[in-house]
Amino acid sequence: MTILFIADIHLSDNTPNIINHFNFFIKRYAIHSQALYILGDLFESWIGDDYKDKTSIRIANMINLLSEYQVPCYFIHGNRDFLLGNNYANICNIKLLPSKLTINYLTNKILILHGDDLYANNISYRLFYWFTRCKFIKYLFLKLSIKTRIKLKNIIRAHSISKLHNSFNINNYKLLHNINKYKPSIIIHGHIHKETIINRNNYCHIILGAWYNYGVILEIKDNNIVLIRFNIY
Repeated sequence: MTILFIADIHLSDNTPNIINHFNFFIKRYAIHSQALYILGDLFESWIGDDYKDKTSIRIANMINLLSEYQVPCYFIHGNRDFLLGNNYANICNIKLLPSKLTINYLTNKILILHGDDLYANNISYRLFYWFTRCKFIKYLFLKLSIKTRIKLKNIIRAHSISKLHNSFNINNYKLLHNINKYKPSIIIHGHIHKETIINRNNYCHIILGAWYNYGVILEIKDNNIVLIRFNIY
């Protein structure tokens, strides 16, 4: 039994190389797995299911290939695509998951999440995290015109690039809080953009990498855990 995990793909109209990598991943890896978990930031940004561009339509078609092979696809929201809703999920045949979830795999209890709530104590980011998770704020945002939402998206993106990605440091207190609360044998998340596997005393900490320069996949097959990096160019 093989399950795959990816995060931080950051797809957009401006990333044709990453789109091609994602297409290759679906056809080369995902359709041969038993399940795919996307742990947030599949898209560079998402302003609502009512706005469709050529990238979102193309990606929906790619993901739909999984259903033809009877491969379930699960999705946890990231800080970039927290507005992705049921309408688009239904189009893609993906199942939306809560922000944190434990899954059982063989003898392992695996905790999965996007990882932005493990971010260091940065006041501006904590405020941003609260806004992205507040149902009332999301409701108000989706009531705005698409034109206004696009303008706000560009402002938020500029702020994110200039400040939020300068230092992706994990807050160890928040990490240990989740370990003590859920007691997983494996914790998997993205957001940090630096793929690595850290074997600790009582659990394995796995960080998924961003797809800016190459594709990054976490494959768990039986008792083997492997980070796969691939480049089609």
